[in-house]
Amino acid sequence: MTKREEREKESAAIIEPFVEDWLERTGSHFSAFRNWAVGQVLWDENLSEEQIEEAVAVDGSGDMGIDAWYLANDDSRKVLYLVQSKDTRATKNDLENIKNGFLDLFHPTKSINANSEVRTRAAELQSELNDDLTIEMHLVTSRLVSRNLRTDGQPLGNEEISFLDRTFQATYYIHDVESLASNLRVIKEQPIAARFHLGRDEYFRYKTESKYLTVSAAIRADELAQLYNQNRLNLFRLNPRYFLSTKSAVNREILQTLNGEDADNFYLYNNGVTATCSGIRVRDAGTASILEFEDFQIVNGCQTTVTIFEKWREAGGAGNLASIRVPIRIIETPIAKQMAEQVARTTNRQNQMKLEDFWSGDKLQMKLQAEFDKLNPRWFYEYKRGTWNTEFRTARAKSSYVGEPYSPRRIQMKDLAQACLAFKERPDDAADRVASYFASEERYRQVFPTTCQAQQLLLPHVLFLKAAETVKLHSEEYPWSTSYLRYPMVSCIAKALRYLLNDSCTSYFESEMSARIISTVEDWVPELFPMIFQELARSVNKEAQSGKGVRSIVRGRDWLDEVYDAVQHSIESTLKAEMQAAHKLGVDPNSIGLRNVLPVKI
Repeated sequence: MTKREEREKESAAIIEPFVEDWLERTGSHFSAFRNWAVGQVLWDENLSEEQIEEAVAVDGSGDMGIDAWYLANDDSRKVLYLVQSKDTRATKNDLENIKNGFLDLFHPTKSINANSEVRTRAAELQSELNDDLTIEMHLVTSRLVSRNLRTDGQPLGNEEISFLDRTFQATYYIHDVESLASNLRVIKEQPIAARFHLGRDEYFRYKTESKYLTVSAAIRADELAQLYNQNRLNLFRLNPRYFLSTKSAVNREILQTLNGEDADNFYLYNNGVTATCSGIRVRDAGTASILEFEDFQIVNGCQTTVTIFEKWREAGGAGNLASIRVPIRIIETPIAKQMAEQVARTTNRQNQMKLEDFWSGDKLQMKLQAEFDKLNPRWFYEYKRGTWNTEFRTARAKSSYVGEPYSPRRIQMKDLAQACLAFKERPDDAADRVASYFASEERYRQVFPTTCQAQQLLLPHVLFLKAAETVKLHSEEYPWSTSYLRYPMVSCIAKALRYLLNDSCTSYFESEMSARIISTVEDWVPELFPMIFQELARSVNKEAQSGKGVRSIVRGRDWLDEVYDAVQHSIESTLKAEMQAAHKLGVDPNSIGLRNVLPVKI
């Protein structure tokens, strides 16, 4: 076996447990790799698994060389990500194929070769186009690429491309199996003892009025890199999130400083690191001092730390970056977790954390995780991003949450919030505006009220899983349904259940009722879900006749009122017909048809 083959094999083994997480959902190893890789290269966009599945809905015959399409659109920026996934040796021509396929979508004759989903995305982009758009084209491959194509998170190149009489900036990236594997680390729950060698004028101690002792220092970059090399992500256990991106714009700027002629001024240009510890000790070492910290944890500065480590490793490790100084502030505190959350909120501004990350310290989230874990069968609730892929890397660790039904039984906070919003009859918010529900206490509590219990929140999630199964069954007839009908289906089934229970409230059901509905879900889903799907599909097709795009239809809320009424009418008609049939047969109406499978007797 050649060294290249060994590197390829080692990298594939590292990422395999993560790819396997997708295997049951996708049905093929290539598709599982594609979905996982899309989530990796778009990590800073914090895509849920459902958003990844929506992004890759363009893949297939007529995809124009585009396996994933995701438009990040907020007040500050608009970025279109296009991803092509390969399990063969990638070449620069593959990037050209993504670009040419994308441009052909806006050509009057070449666009006829595109499938309906990718044409829909192109039409939506055209309707929302403005000059602020930038485009990133990413090629991911499960093999190694030649050295001249290795980007390691850096752009391979960029150029201006023109379509629809406008010109936009496009940037190109290639990610091979080795670069994809390079950021994967394992958490080990163990206290860290940190030690830094400092000159007497390179640090000072200060005690705040609230009696917190702090040390501010200019530590050597190589010592920080070595500390990370020894402990990896264990260094960030108290951070509201784990995984780090080495490709973000901020990290590229950090690397540019380290690689530039002005690297010795790194201390002046970088915001530095904030850490907590449980004890500080200063030992004299002649003309210098050795500062030792017990239970050391970095709560802000993950990006800086890992980027410095990557540069240190690239430069050959020990002895390099010794002249570079990094600003650091270490806080001695007995309440490290609470301090970590507050520090993260107030100081983490370089690589902005996602809004939901700041709620990972909410006691309710911790309580919900414990409750989900006590359900039968057990569910793993990932309220802190990255936990599953760090603390549950092995098959043994995951075994409690693997098996029927819904394997693996894992729920992420953002995914749960989306399902819950759909259950509360807000499917448009679930699809496009879930982040806003983490922006304030008031909105957050609309999804996660202080009194809610895991069993109540599990019901919306299970309904979403069943909705996803239903739309998949109809994907050939309605290919757009896999992207657009899952959240509306949850809203419609929730509305139907409330009608059957004579409950007009749009909140969650009580825990006991939620448990009863979940326990009977396999009985009544085959009766109600197909009925609801057909009503939704019929309504979308009717609206589309006016020239509207599918996305613009389903992202509204008013169109569902007609569907709600139609579903209610269908249920009433079915129950009436069953009542008449039972009367003729002389049997109990609750023993036949829909009444027989409903979670409650009516």
